[in-house]
Amino acid sequence: MMICLLVANLGGIDPDPRLKYVQQILPDTWTFDSFYFDETNFPSRSGAMSPRLQAKIPKMLGWQMLPDYDYYIWLDSSFRIGSPHCIQWFVDNCSGHDIAVFSHPKRNSIRSELAYMQMRMQKGDRYLTERYGSEPMEAQVQHYLSDPEYQDNSLFAAGAFIYSKSLIARSDNALKEWFFQNVTASVQDQLSLPWVLQKFRARVRVLPLGIFQNEYIEHLGTH
Repeated sequence: MMICLLVANLGGIDPDPRLKYVQQILPDTWTFDSFYFDETNFPSRSGAMSPRLQAKIPKMLGWQMLPDYDYYIWLDSSFRIGSPHCIQWFVDNCSGHDIAVFSHPKRNSIRSELAYMQMRMQKGDRYLTERYGSEPMEAQVQHYLSDPEYQDNSLFAAGAFIYSKSLIARSDNALKEWFFQNVTASVQDQLSLPWVLQKFRARVRVLPLGIFQNEYIEHLGTH
């Protein structure tokens, strides 16, 4: 069993999650490798894309950058490993599924997520406005809702997740489509993820704990 952990911090947005690395306890037959991307090994492409969009490459296409692993775990740079059993917990929960994700802690549909963001930006939320104010999110969501096969009944916290090689072995690769949606629709990746997973009929496991209420990953309290 080969497991790959990916983290990217471009533009120095968050603290370095490696400052407190927790050694993992794993079966002898497992191999665990971690990869941290910043400007030193993943140079800025500011002339072509923002750091926020560039970070989507390892987040959604890490399997292409680092092939041949059985499982890939993504952590936003605002999270870090918080338990020696973290990696095994993720893998155990993804077993028999294509991807395992956390439910969003506050909302349960892309419609409600869009409404919340629009409300916050109208009230002058600088963080959201700077990142998403020019993104055509309303048109994006309306496009998804117009899909007769799409059921708007889920929203995921995309800051941490695990997927199996089974998700990328198919000809209709859901992660390629997720990246494509971030390029052509908006970089608010929580809006596109539920639609992509339904469209490609991924076997989804909703993780049994909250993204901010578990012992396995620690939120650094920034973004």
